[in-house]
Amino acid sequence: MATKQQKKEKKKILKLQQNNSRLKNKNREEKKEEILDFDKITEFNGTKCYVLIKLNKMIESLRNKENDDKKILLLTKELREFAINTQSIYNRFLNNNKKSKSKNHSNKIIKYNLNTTERAFLKSQMETISMEYVTKDLNLQGVDYGAIKAFFQMVYRVLIVGLEDRVIKYVDIYVGYDDELCDANVIYEDSNEKYNLNTHIFISIFWNPLDNLYHAYSIYKTEYLNFSESSLKSLATATTMAKEYESREQGKELISYNGVVLNYTGVLEFELKKLISKKLNLNIRNLKFVDAINYLAKCNCGTLSKEEVINDLHKIRLLRNKVAHGDTVTYEEFKFIQIVLIDSQILQLISWKM
Repeated sequence: MATKQQKKEKKKILKLQQNNSRLKNKNREEKKEEILDFDKITEFNGTKCYVLIKLNKMIESLRNKENDDKKILLLTKELREFAINTQSIYNRFLNNNKKSKSKNHSNKIIKYNLNTTERAFLKSQMETISMEYVTKDLNLQGVDYGAIKAFFQMVYRVLIVGLEDRVIKYVDIYVGYDDELCDANVIYEDSNEKYNLNTHIFISIFWNPLDNLYHAYSIYKTEYLNFSESSLKSLATATTMAKEYESREQGKELISYNGVVLNYTGVLEFELKKLISKKLNLNIRNLKFVDAINYLAKCNCGTLSKEEVINDLHKIRLLRNKVAHGDTVTYEEFKFIQIVLIDSQILQLISWKM
């Protein structure tokens, strides 16, 4: 949960961004409105407020780890339809809530309405969020609720700041620890083209993690659903360290890859033993690393049971032993381990087979 001070700071930033957006948007035909203050709006303040209030409720639920798949999918469907048939759905809402409107509001209500680009953006991003469920086998992979939260936050922030009524080239988003959105930067096409809401709309979103360790951990947490928490942390640490090593321009000759190798191979040994003990009903405490690899040939594990994979895992085991006995591994040996376990998805296959 954001603190009161954090909320105040975010509000200041949003107001500055809203002012900047309006200064840039000189060619917009609609009348200039006052800066939208979320604390003072209701669903009766126009189509944009109707959407913002619903988004805010979902964001708060996700911040509180209330990860309800049905509610998420229902909201994405509802807001997608609202983006397409905005005025008719909103008019229906007003007609169904006349009594509530008259009780709490005077006749002079400031209206904040969605323009065509904002509707297009809402439509495309609700479709993107719903695809999180369509593109995954939820028996093998977890739903990335952190990414879903960040996308809802992005839509909320972009709408409250306001969009120019022209086609978007792409959006850069900057995401911090716990998948909290820190900023969103919208880049437009250099044309006067407008969106057609009756066609498929795709808007590129570029995710820029501000905390690489958390970013790696969150990916592994959803992709390696059956791995232990300890294994997920070891993988995230190894991946983050490896990227840091790769990015160094000077002093690469001083780098030791032993720690990263032990992180990767420790996960391989622990999770492979877990898989074999489950498949063959063996006591994991009595299972040796070398035997766990050899048992793959007997347990019908698809790609994992192929001879070339088993041979590669034995090579990795020997490199682990090399480090354990005080020797060092080369960069090439480290890359071999990384390619086999991560790039070739061997660790992911182990998780899937559990």
